[in-house]
Amino acid sequence: MSKEMASYFDQDGHLTEAAFDALIAGGADELARLEMAEHMDFCDACMIRYTERVLQDELMPPAQSVAPVVMAHIRRDARRQMFRRLATVAVAAALALTFWFTGAFDMQRNPKQGQALIQGANQAAAAITQGANSISGGLSGALQWLFQSKEGKQ
Repeated sequence: MSKEMASYFDQDGHLTEAAFDALIAGGADELARLEMAEHMDFCDACMIRYTERVLQDELMPPAQSVAPVVMAHIRRDARRQMFRRLATVAVAAALALTFWFTGAFDMQRNPKQGQALIQGANQAAAAITQGANSISGGLSGALQWLFQSKEGKQ
């Protein structure tokens, strides 16, 4: 062990105050810093002492405040959420007005038009169900083929 390294460790093998000063000030060479870091990796007592020393030093203030940037992001996100809510309300209102003016809610006064709307909705639901069933059948067939081809290779 070099003379410089000996000044960084005491008789018990723990780091000295000179070692902490050299670490904080950057005065130790690379090999000494690696030795001290390795020691603190397994010695909790020295790690606690080093942490207490570092926390006593005054922290540097940031070069510029991040508050304006963060607040701008928060305002932008708030505007986006508000726009999404307003868009949802506008679509719901447009649908409600469309149903109102087409007579969808007035089935007692105009039963033929109400029946036509109900039949159209039933046909659309049946078409969607049929499409979903065909997609499901195609996916099931593809998965069966995939598993059968893997079993054949093994």
